[in-house]
Amino acid sequence: MALGGASVTIFKFRPYIEAGAGYYFSNSNLKEGVDNVKTPSGFCASFGLGSDYFLTKHVTIGAFYAVNYNYGCGFADSFGLRAGFNF
Repeated sequence: MALGGASVTIFKFRPYIEAGAGYYFSNSNLKEGVDNVKTPSGFCASFGLGSDYFLTKHVTIGAFYAVNYNYGCGFADSFGLRAGFNF
C-alpha cells in the first residue's frame, strides 16, 4: 500500500490526515479436497486522521481514527491512543 499524508504543528498540537491505496492478499489454511473456496484479494484504500500532543520536545501522546476498505471484504475501522518519541 502506498500511503501519504500531511500534518501541521500548532503550538504543542500536531493534527494530521493520511490516505493510501494498494492491493491486498489473504492467506488461509484450507483443507485438502475443499473446492470452490476463494481467498479474498483486491484493491484496498485507507483514510485516517489524528492528532499528537507534545509533552516535551521529544515525547508525544496522541489519538487516531482510520477507515479501511478492502474490495470483497468491506469496511473496517480502527481507533486508539499512542505514545511516541521524536528524534
